Amino acid sequence: VIRDQILKTYNIPITASVVTAEIDPRYLGSAKMVAIAKSIYMLPNVEIGVHAFTHPLDWKNQVTSFEIKDYSKVLSTEEIQKLDLPSESVYQSGARVLTSKEEFLNREIRDAVDYINQYLAPPGKQTVICQWTGNCQPPAEAIELVNQIGIENINGGDSRFDKARSSYTNISSLTRQASQRVQIHSSNANENIYTTGWKAPFDRFTQVIETFQETEKPTLVKTAPRRISPINVYYHFFTGEKLLALDALKTVYEYALRQNVIPIFTSEYAKVVKGFLKGEIYRM
Repeated sequence: VIRDQILKTYNIPITASVVTAEIDPRYLGSAKMVAIAKSIYMLPNVEIGVHAFTHPLDWKNQVTSFEIKDYSKVLSTEEIQKLDLPSESVYQSGARVLTSKEEFLNREIRDAVDYINQYLAPPGKQTVICQWTGNCQPPAEAIELVNQIGIENINGGDSRFDKARSSYTNISSLTRQASQRVQIHSSNANENIYTTGWKAPFDRFTQVIETFQETEKPTLVKTAPRRISPINVYYHFFTGEKLLALDALKTVYEYALRQNVIPIFTSEYAKVVKGFLKGEIYRM
């Protein structure tokens, strides 16, 4: 649904990532899932991202989204509730990874990138960005591994500036630093945040338009009109499960494309932020 009604319809740069364990037939995937993922990555307007091996919910405590034999073990609901997970999302289940930190990071990042590049990417395309999962708080070692692989990284931040959160203090910083490693924040919250962990009503993602507006020409605070944050249409494949959510996503895209925008790939945005961080001013 997302491929046919969104990715093929809106011919602008879009970054798509998959959780490789949900695609790979050796784990939770199937030949059908492989074929769908390959058909998405073949689209000329889609760049390739990775969303880890098992979608970690808590990178520090090595808790991931589901059980994989000899890799992770299911936790109780009580154990999950004690974790540092996003407040807007209530995860009902999770699994503790049983391996060392080094193996955990290699499986979730390096092996996931290798799988996509070998089995899903078409000739001439490779994975170019890691899109963090869960609480989006990767340790410095995870960011360093991404840097070593030579790809960009993004996610976390979840900025909102709307009637519910009418302050610039709800706009996240461009980056988060972990031991001098730089994580790039996405500039807007996604539909999972607006639906409070994917709960009805499923059309609430349209509220992100308020943030687009307030970060350019604010009406909720008294300040001069200025764009302080870019438009970022950030959503998950599960949006295709609900007609209301799908229609909301189309509304968001159509609003964004009516604005004076310059669409770019996520990896390009990450490089822009890095360029900003490296910029220096000298007195002539």
